[in-house]
Amino acid sequence: MAAPLELKGCRSTAADSPDTTRFSETGNSVWIVGPPHNPSAETVTLSDHSRTVITYLSMSIRIPMAFVRPLAALWSARSASLNFILLLAIVPLAPAQWLKLPTDGVPRTKDGKPDLTAQAPRKADRKPDLSGVWQPAGAKYLINIAADFKAGELPIQPWAEALTNERKTFAHANDESDVKCLPPGVPKIFAAPNPFKIIQDPGLVVILYETFGLFRQVFMDGREPRRNPVPSWLGYSVGKWDGDTLVVDSTGFNGETWLDKMGHPTSEALHVTERYRRVDFGHLEIQSTIDDPKVYTKPWTVTEIMQLHPEDELMELVCENEKDVEHMRGKN
Repeated sequence: MAAPLELKGCRSTAADSPDTTRFSETGNSVWIVGPPHNPSAETVTLSDHSRTVITYLSMSIRIPMAFVRPLAALWSARSASLNFILLLAIVPLAPAQWLKLPTDGVPRTKDGKPDLTAQAPRKADRKPDLSGVWQPAGAKYLINIAADFKAGELPIQPWAEALTNERKTFAHANDESDVKCLPPGVPKIFAAPNPFKIIQDPGLVVILYETFGLFRQVFMDGREPRRNPVPSWLGYSVGKWDGDTLVVDSTGFNGETWLDKMGHPTSEALHVTERYRRVDFGHLEIQSTIDDPKVYTKPWTVTEIMQLHPEDELMELVCENEKDVEHMRGKN
């Protein structure tokens, strides 16, 4: 048995990029490296029969440490009975852009830092302003979207539960869409470690995802959901306001995506209803209801909290030269 693989790294406390990391591989170690601004050590050990695979991180430019540790633990647990290959992209550290240009309209504390607990802003039409660059606080729902359900509570059909249990062991790992540089799907794309940006106008809300450079359009002009649309990865979305909550209905999915790294499946009958509520200046609540009658016995809901990055911007992220799939050792 080879020596355990260690994830070693340091987390920067720099004001411009507090959790930004980059990766490089040396021998049995993968180094998660931040800028040398008062770093704090972070180490995760992965036991493995040979080596370990990290798929999602291999296509990411910047990964918060809040994602690295739980994902590492997930892969470590799986490695007791499986062999994987580690293919982790070596990428340069990506500092925030326009560092000396402060963002307009950001409330500040006495020490000049963004006041993330301040009152949520509103647009000229008095609707809540959801605009900004947002990111999930951790990898909980990326790993398991049903993490808040107790055993046996998730209303999943028996065949889908059996398939999910197979996928948990990395069987069919090369079928996961984002491993192949294909879109992760909805709502999984919100749980990805890369940030996303909301641009809000009265008639249209646009969501830009750093993940693969993807985007969604939410039409707010009163149109009905599309009937019999061409199946797509991120669906077709229409929205409306319910008080201070933006309600988005999305249909027209292709059924090729997983809801999480556990492998909870979807079908082309998937209907996702998202409810966006800006809790305060720095926090956005997204409640997603999964309604997929071909996979689940009834609709069910998961709620995620996103954190605002008021001094940050999206960066280009192109998934290219994909090399992971050929090394996946699933049952299929």
